[in-house]
Amino acid sequence: MKKVAYLLMTDLHFAFRMNARKNYFKEIFDIIHQIIEIKEKYEQDGYEVILMLLGDIFNRGISDPTEAMQALELFKYIFSLFSKVYAVIGNHEFSYYKNNPFWFLVSQIEDKSILTIHKKMKQPLGFTNYITVPDRITDGNVSFIFNHYGVGIKEITKDAKINIGLFHQDIGSEQISKMYSNYEDIEKSDRLAYYDYCFFAHLHTASGKYNINDNFVAYYLQSLGRTNHTEVDNSDLERMIPIIKVIDGDFNGIEENKIKLPTREEILDINQILTAQKKYQENKAIKQETEHIVLGASLYETLQKSVLGTEDAIIMGLLAKSETDMKKEYSAYLNDTITKEEK
Repeated sequence: MKKVAYLLMTDLHFAFRMNARKNYFKEIFDIIHQIIEIKEKYEQDGYEVILMLLGDIFNRGISDPTEAMQALELFKYIFSLFSKVYAVIGNHEFSYYKNNPFWFLVSQIEDKSILTIHKKMKQPLGFTNYITVPDRITDGNVSFIFNHYGVGIKEITKDAKINIGLFHQDIGSEQISKMYSNYEDIEKSDRLAYYDYCFFAHLHTASGKYNINDNFVAYYLQSLGRTNHTEVDNSDLERMIPIIKVIDGDFNGIEENKIKLPTREEILDINQILTAQKKYQENKAIKQETEHIVLGASLYETLQKSVLGTEDAIIMGLLAKSETDMKKEYSAYLNDTITKEEK
């Protein structure tokens, strides 16, 4: 009997450090450790475990040579623990191509749709294919379709008994994707008609299991790497790690394993957040004041023209030492007026 467990992991956003974090590397490492524990549990039950990455494995490129080498060695080791590793390419793989370890773990792209859509697509830089980037893979009557970022929804036919879509795309609904303004409506897309199960990454905070029009089941997987401190919500610390089971080529169900992420108190540098917020408010106030002065100076110039006439206004403009002096003059006038009104 051949038992295969496909383990889904998405939006890890690996980095050695992150703003307002005490130790982001440890935070991510602990997540990886929990995922490996899930893998080992299925191996003990006789399953071959295959890792399926749904995009944004690394947050950005890593420019420090030592850290880049450490990241490569770490992920080579992690991937060696699984029988195979497949990946959907996310937006961070494309947007942060330079020095991104992902591309050093890939030696070829099997999915030609990426090469067609991304005309300026950067080439893989690896000599060994630790990660396979396919169009689709088939295990008996189960077909996995890889919908990479930017390629659109792949239209399929009912050529397999079970079609499972893996997505790193902007697909949602008003209910599911409330914080996003641009997305393809999952309930209105005809291209999803022949999918039986869909797993969606990329939307970070979108989560849950939905029965879409009694047609297919959609799983929204939250980001494992919480790159913004606002994503660290103590009331929402659980993350789903789905396992798709296939036994002797037959679909055998989906199991929703859970891991737990650390709390705000455990991982956030609150003082750094407060300092950043204070600086933001100060800069915002300065910007608003500057815009007020510039607007005031423009109004002053308009009043000059209306009262003195165009020719006189031009002469006044030439006599003015500079535009900056003019703005300062009007700003002083405003302050003087305000002072008089207060008295």
